[in-house]
Amino acid sequence: TAGFVQISFYGAYSVIALLASFLIQRKGYRVGVLVGLGVYCLGALLYVPAAIAQSFWTFIVGIFVVAGGCAVLETTCNPYVLALGDEATAVRRLNFAQMFNPVGSFAGIFLAQQLILANLNPATIDERRAMAPEALDAIIHHELFWVCVPYVAVCAVAALIWVFFFVSKPTEIDRPEAERTSIRDVFAILMKSPRWYCGVIAQVFYVGVQIAAWTWTNVYCCKELGVDKATAANYYLIAFALFMVCRWVTTFLMKWFAPARMMALFALGAIAASFGVIYLPSTVLFTVCGLPFSANVLCLCAMSGFMSLMFPTIYGIGLGGIDPRAHKLGAAGLIMAIVGGALL
Repeated sequence: TAGFVQISFYGAYSVIALLASFLIQRKGYRVGVLVGLGVYCLGALLYVPAAIAQSFWTFIVGIFVVAGGCAVLETTCNPYVLALGDEATAVRRLNFAQMFNPVGSFAGIFLAQQLILANLNPATIDERRAMAPEALDAIIHHELFWVCVPYVAVCAVAALIWVFFFVSKPTEIDRPEAERTSIRDVFAILMKSPRWYCGVIAQVFYVGVQIAAWTWTNVYCCKELGVDKATAANYYLIAFALFMVCRWVTTFLMKWFAPARMMALFALGAIAASFGVIYLPSTVLFTVCGLPFSANVLCLCAMSGFMSLMFPTIYGIGLGGIDPRAHKLGAAGLIMAIVGGALL
């Protein structure tokens, strides 16, 4: 089930990002944000009929639509941030903008733990099979209701942001291109830019590894440490908190250190941590607030810290120094690379 969810979510990026680049090239960044927020809200609201009908595949469609909205937003907002100032500080500026993404994600994980996981019935699959149909149906309805609550709340916030962008006036950067460059010419520009196509390849593998690690963190901790799912979610929170803190710290340090060198150093750390996850034992070393920690689980959490600066730094370097006419399509390529999360 987790695999289908990730394939649906990250697979949408490979389909929607290119369409988003055509949209912002013709209509401008502001329209791209409006469309992205609208699609996101539509997908999140699909969770309600999915819960009522208890349809897994309706959930999958909703997830795909939500991801489509995210793809439009990322294809729109990232090159917009790069265009707002000096190219020499573009990578740091993008890291600064994306410092706030983990804050929202961390809040989402916390809400999921408190609102969704806390309302899951502890009955096992065998116990559920033995229940009367009416009792099992009541449990499922209760669980699915709490799955929907956070997304409806997020829709309300997204709707407020949509209204803000709708009433705001477009700036000069927001305006669509007066003279459109042909797709063939833009593609030729990109193919002559090793930074860009190497960035796309790097992004595919980075996102794939990141999503693989995060998708299976709970399952891995349950298996290695023998904890339940609700307890295992705490390790995910710890890993994500480390990811968030490290992104803030690395963004600050980019004022003095070259982003590419920092990324190379952190990549080596992530590789070392991944070997630790594979080869170090699961013997409990110590316990903090009732949470047991082993060497391999510590390495799993550390991987998130090392991954913190990767996405915006790869993105900023990949688009850096290329002809501005190719920024929108180039941005789509780097966002389409998120399909690595589905492939790996």
